[in-house]
Amino acid sequence: MTTGGFGALVLAAGKGTRVGTAKLRLMIGGETFVRRSVRMLRAAGVDDIVCIVSQEDAAWAVDELSDVEVLANSAVAGDMLSSVRLGIGALASCRGVLILPVDHPCVAERTVLRLLEAGRREEESVITPVHNDQAGHPILIPYGIFRTVLASEEGDTLRDIIAASGLSVLRVPVDDPGVLRNINTRDDLSSLSTTEY
Repeated sequence: MTTGGFGALVLAAGKGTRVGTAKLRLMIGGETFVRRSVRMLRAAGVDDIVCIVSQEDAAWAVDELSDVEVLANSAVAGDMLSSVRLGIGALASCRGVLILPVDHPCVAERTVLRLLEAGRREEESVITPVHNDQAGHPILIPYGIFRTVLASEEGDTLRDIIAASGLSVLRVPVDDPGVLRNINTRDDLSSLSTTEY
């Protein structure tokens, strides 16, 4: 991909042990979490989208997401940073990449638009949404940190990489509780109200 625009990375390789199934297959408002994530990102104007899934879910995800690039994380541990590395490698020519965990299905399109707007103004900053003084997802990382992410090793975390990078972190206030709403259990899923989607 050679766009020079912003890309997006949907992290969907988790096993979903606590919720009982892979989170990308969970349903909200009649569509899967992963399909909803892609639709929202597309509506916000993001063209280059990569979804990282597990090897077990790869064939299903390719059928479900025929309009985006699907990559399978073959790392044994399958940790979050290994998925980020894989996605950044595929989006390496973008000016920045939004990182959206698939278990945050209630993020609003307006939030992504606001983050992208901030990213255009602050090209060397990490952009994070903040609701009620709490940082949430997705975050936007700039091109300047890609090389460090790609060179990271097992045991590293994205948080540590950002802290060590020297890049400023711009906290963008948003009126969107969805940035904090992650679905980890069946109770979380059943507590979703129709006003959230």
